[in-house]
Order: sequence, then C-alpha cells, then structure tokens
Amino acid sequence: MLNSDKALYLNTFRAIFGTLLFMCIGAILTTLRHSEMLAVARPESPGALAMLDMAAIMMFALAVVVALSSLTITVAEDNKQTFAAQSEKCDEEVEHLKMILKTRLDKLGPRI
Repeated sequence: MLNSDKALYLNTFRAIFGTLLFMCIGAILTTLRHSEMLAVARPESPGALAMLDMAAIMMFALAVVVALSSLTITVAEDNKQTFAAQSEKCDEEVEHLKMILKTRLDKLGPRI
C-alpha cells in the first residue's frame, strides 16, 4: 500500500521507466532483425531471424503489460485514497447526526 504521494510518484516513474525499457529492447531487436549485416552473415539460418521477430514482439507485449499494470496500480491507489477520504467524511457526518439526535432526545425529556 502506498501511504504518500512520493511513493505513488516513484511507483509511477518506475512503471514508465520499465515500459520505456521494454520498448527500447523491442526496437533494438526489430532493428537487428532488419539489418543487412545479419542477413549477409548467416543466410543459411532464416529461423534465427524469425526468432528475433518473436523476441521483439514479446518485448513489445511486455511493455504493454507493464503499462497496463502500472495503470491498474495507480488507479487502485487513487481509489483507495478517495474511498478513505469519503469514508472519513461519512463517519464525521454520522457522529454529527448522532449528536443532533441526542440533543433532541434530551429536549423531549424522559419517556414513561
């Protein structure tokens, strides 16, 4: 649970950094796949080039997963904080209404 804004910001920064890292790795693998140097060096193994394509797709997929999980964490933390504030406000209102009820019952006097 994140107790402060600083922790929420650090968690968001970490998620953005992770997303960018996976996107950069995917871009590097895509660039390697389409480089002529690899195609000329190993023309007999097209399977290795296909593996670079799969690895790039996996890196981009991981970037999407990290981005979505960070969105879920951020929204969940915001909802927890909003819920806690709303709950505290309702508790104060209930206490205020109890006090009003008590004063009105005291004004009526004892019942027989």
